[in-house]
Amino acid sequence: LSLKPTAQDDDGTTEGLRRKLEPFDFEGARVAFKLHGERVPELTAWLESRGASVFEIPLYRYQPPPDAEVQALLNEIFSGDLDAVAFTSNTQVHYLFAVAERFGQADALRAAFAKGVVAGSVGHITSAALREAGVVRVIQPEHERMGAMIVTLAEHLRS
Repeated sequence: LSLKPTAQDDDGTTEGLRRKLEPFDFEGARVAFKLHGERVPELTAWLESRGASVFEIPLYRYQPPPDAEVQALLNEIFSGDLDAVAFTSNTQVHYLFAVAERFGQADALRAAFAKGVVAGSVGHITSAALREAGVVRVIQPEHERMGAMIVTLAEHLRS
C-alpha cells in the first residue's frame, strides 16, 4: 500500500498522538490507525467528535492464556516462588490484573509486588500500566527493548 503516516506520537502514548493530531481538521475525513493489541476508544471517540470516520487496523490480536494458567502464575507469585515477573506489554498487565480481580486476588497481587516480587517492564507504556494497576516498584531499562529489560532485571536481582 505504501502508506505514510501524516502524524506520529512523540512519546509512545495515545495522548502524545492526540497532541500531534490537534492541528488537523478531521471534518469528513477518513482516518485509519493501526492498533497494537488493544483498542483505543478514547482516541477513536476524540477523532469521531471532530467529524472523522475512523478505521482501526489490528496488526495482531492477543490470545489470552486459559484462566487456569494465569491462576498458576498468580499462585507462584503469592507463594514467593518467583523473584520477578517480566511484562512486555500493557495488555499483559491488564489481563493479569483482570484475572486476579475476577478471582478476588487483585489486592493480594498488588501486595506481592509491594513486598518482594519485582515487576520488570519493557518500557514506559508498560510501566504506566503497572503503576495504574497499583504496582509501585517497577524496574524498567533505559533502552526500551526486551533484551535490555532482562539485563536490567537480572542486575537488579543480583544487587
